[in-house]
Amino acid sequence: MTIDALPRIETGLAGLLRQDIYDYAHSADVRRMAQWRVRPETELPAWRASDWVELWVRGGEIAVNGERAWANCFVVIEPGATVRIGSGYGALVLGWAEGREQWDDGAGRNLFGF
Repeated sequence: MTIDALPRIETGLAGLLRQDIYDYAHSADVRRMAQWRVRPETELPAWRASDWVELWVRGGEIAVNGERAWANCFVVIEPGATVRIGSGYGALVLGWAEGREQWDDGAGRNLFGF
């Protein structure tokens, strides 16, 4: 599969596009795998993880709750954690989520395609 050639989907978040890699909806598992394309100087609003989320930075750099993660870094987010992600320089990030993210304001945002 050529991930970079997959359709780019709006997430409802300025500066972040999603490319759906795999949707487990047809199985007993509620999981998603996607690539994020993060533009430079992007700051996402805070969200909560409803279940485990794992991120792998393919290229560029992100900051998760102020901690930097650059190319070839993994980030593990625990269920219930409040998360703030930003990128000063832009990034490509592969994400695995075992549940939909939660937004306090109920806006139509969608990081993983649930």
